[in-house]
Amino acid sequence: MKYLLIIIFTFSINLNSQDLQLRENYNSELTSIIGSLASSNLYLSFMSIDLLSKDIVKEEMTEKKKKRVLTSLNTINDQLENNLKQLYSIAESDKDAKLIFDLVKLVQQLKLDNENLIKFVGSQSKLDLDAFNKSHKMVWENLKKFYS
Repeated sequence: MKYLLIIIFTFSINLNSQDLQLRENYNSELTSIIGSLASSNLYLSFMSIDLLSKDIVKEEMTEKKKKRVLTSLNTINDQLENNLKQLYSIAESDKDAKLIFDLVKLVQQLKLDNENLIKFVGSQSKLDLDAFNKSHKMVWENLKKFYS
């Protein structure tokens, strides 16, 4: 799964937004590309956090490895957030701008979800686990909206 995340991450970085501006049907093409890349990346990140949370609860990984993996997911999502903000600045329609804005909010929610899991890894407290479960459920509900 990590290789799939790397492929998607690499593809999203290599996407040259200036090339998109030069094509015909820019707005519909941009919306399609943004929606596909961002939602796929977010879904894979969500699945990774979900799977890791199950391993973390079972204590099948060392704390150091758990934090390293979770931190790398946030690094990937930091890059996605930066890319989306760049795309937002060149969006030519309100429809594109709204989609990008909504995706940025979702990336930020996913990063907070991940931070809640990292906090739980360090504390192992029920309060931190409850905070993670709440944020994780909220991210899933918001993520499903992009697939419906």
